[in-house]
This record gives sequence, C-alpha cells and structure tokens, in this order.
Amino acid sequence: MGVATGGRGLAFFGLISLALHFVIVPRIDDLRPWLEAQASRTVGAVVHIGSISAQSNGLIPSVELRGVQVLDAEGQPALELSSVIAAVSPRSLVAGGLEQLYIDSPVLDVQRKADGTIWIGGFALPPS
Repeated sequence: MGVATGGRGLAFFGLISLALHFVIVPRIDDLRPWLEAQASRTVGAVVHIGSISAQSNGLIPSVELRGVQVLDAEGQPALELSSVIAAVSPRSLVAGGLEQLYIDSPVLDVQRKADGTIWIGGFALPPS
C-alpha cells in the first residue's frame, strides 16, 4: 500500500511538472490579464504587468514579470517593480509558496498630503 501511494504521488508530481514545462511555460504571457486581475483584487489596487516570460530549467521553473506597476486611486504609479522573478519547486508547490523571489529596482511612492495623511504605495496610513 505504501509503495502504491508513493507511486501515485510521484505520478502526480510528474504530471504537474509536465503541465508546467510544456503547457503553462510556453503560454505564460496569455495568463497576463488573469494574473493582473487576481493581483488587483488581492492588493485592492490596479496592477499592471508589462510582460511575462518563463523559463523551464529542470525541476525549478521560473517566471519573470517586467514592468509591474501598482496604481494609486488617481491612476498614478504608487509602486513600480522593473523585474520580479519567482521560482517554484515541487517542495514549494506542496507548501503553497515559492522557492525563490527576486525583486529588482523597486520604486515606492511615499507622500504626505496637505491634511497630514501619509500615503505609502497608494495606501493611506491610519491616523495614530
């Protein structure tokens, strides 16, 4: 029973790996509108992704997002990320996380409005 269960688990990870390498990776930019919508909903602000590319190197595929912007309520960039690289592994997929995350050249907008409210990345800090 243990061998059969282990065999099924190995087959499952094999199918996931094949799907990642041969279905998702070559068509990753097709997912950009969906990813932008999911990120916007999660963050609570409009998120734009300039481009998405993926590389499949062995067991650890990586995805690179370029030109990521989070817009404030006025439609201006509140956070800009020139490049974000995320890598997943079988272990990180099971844990529901990432193997590695690299963020290059973040630019964060910080403002103090006339009424004294401080805004960071398009979000107002609660008054103290």
